[in-house]
Amino acid sequence: MGDLATATGRAALMVSTLASFILYLVCSAKLNNPATSPFNTTIGNQSGKYNTDITPSGATFAIWGLIYAWTGLATIYVCSLLFRKSDGKPLFMACQFISSLWCLSFSLNILVGNLLWTIVYLSGGLAASALILLIGTVLLIVALVTSVYQLDSQGSDMTKRGLKVDIWVTRILVQNGTALYLGWTSCAALISGVSTLVYKLGVSMCTACWIALAILLAVLIVWFTLETFAFDRQLRYVFGHYIAYLFALVGIYTKNFDPNVNYEVFAVVLLGLTVVLALAKVVIMIVRGIIDPIVYQPKDEDKKQLLSNMLQAHKK
Repeated sequence: MGDLATATGRAALMVSTLASFILYLVCSAKLNNPATSPFNTTIGNQSGKYNTDITPSGATFAIWGLIYAWTGLATIYVCSLLFRKSDGKPLFMACQFISSLWCLSFSLNILVGNLLWTIVYLSGGLAASALILLIGTVLLIVALVTSVYQLDSQGSDMTKRGLKVDIWVTRILVQNGTALYLGWTSCAALISGVSTLVYKLGVSMCTACWIALAILLAVLIVWFTLETFAFDRQLRYVFGHYIAYLFALVGIYTKNFDPNVNYEVFAVVLLGLTVVLALAKVVIMIVRGIIDPIVYQPKDEDKKQLLSNMLQAHKK
């Protein structure tokens, strides 16, 4: 009975990732359309109302198409595990490389960080919407950290079961999809924070923009340092966040650049730094993949079983 309850709970969480995503797409389409929305405005109109000097150009938000496509593929893949088997058992229970916590935090981000944010932002809750984006950022950090560590812990079992393709699909779709989502949500949180500081707290645009850009600089340096030197094994193939940061910074440049405004010049410096870090990430990823590939070592019980098999073969 306990195993059945556990399996049912895990299955429900996995389905919730796709269900919450579909729900958000449907609700967002209605809420962001003045003809069907109770708010009689759009996210674009609200963004124009609370415009900042680091708000990207409108074309930049086309990245949502990429995020939606990546998220859709990732959630479909996760749900597909419900219909596959390994050694006669349901794969989602036999080898739990997609953790329940990833499913929960990712679904909550969609429902809170996106759907609830849309409702609050369209209703004019500027400070509350900034807080919600911060919560969404935290949820996605939890999702990404959970995913990379779960894959690392289950990699040996996946290799033993012949799931090497799933290792790469998890890296590309699940982990990089989460990283892309996280990168863009964190940028949105910073921009929303600037709007709140300027329009609600009376902070100057210059000061607010410097704060946001300084935080982004710190994020870029800390993330690159951690993924390169501390957690290479877990984060080696995670690069989606750089796509989001490049989109955001290019959008800021094309819309707002003014050589006479020091923080706009600094934003261009950040863009250059992001390009360098992204290229370095790709080079490091390729070089280390060749000279120091990630190998998932057998667990202790696997080693014991292998030793037992060898002894039996020797006796024969």
